Amino acid sequence: MPTITKNRGDGTFGPALSLISLLFIIVVISEDDANRFRKQAKEARQHVRRLAMNKLASVVFAVVLSVGSLSLARADQPGPDWMPAQQVIEQVLKSGYTQVTQLEADDGRWEGEGIKNGQKMDFHADPKTGVITFEKLDD
Repeated sequence: MPTITKNRGDGTFGPALSLISLLFIIVVISEDDANRFRKQAKEARQHVRRLAMNKLASVVFAVVLSVGSLSLARADQPGPDWMPAQQVIEQVLKSGYTQVTQLEADDGRWEGEGIKNGQKMDFHADPKTGVITFEKLDD
């Protein structure tokens, strides 16, 4: 079998060098493939971590919303020292409304809708006195 050191006289070293060159190319290509595979595996692991964090964030967000909505539901109940809804309606009617179509506890006050001077209005009333603190035309 020819060796690498045997010069053929034309500047080439014969078949042994070609075989080694071929093996070198295969090793280099294999190493490039391995590096590419390592990079893809690393990217895949990072992607899985991001998905897991997104899922965790979604679960935490849902829990926070659930807890928040529970406290909001409690906040929308009339307090023990509030004027009863029927008395608030009577107070609103005395202030020029001809009809009260909606009244509910919201954000620490009574909020309602009604008809005043023939127009549909939104209003806020003080929870303890029933006095109107805000009113505007209903959109």
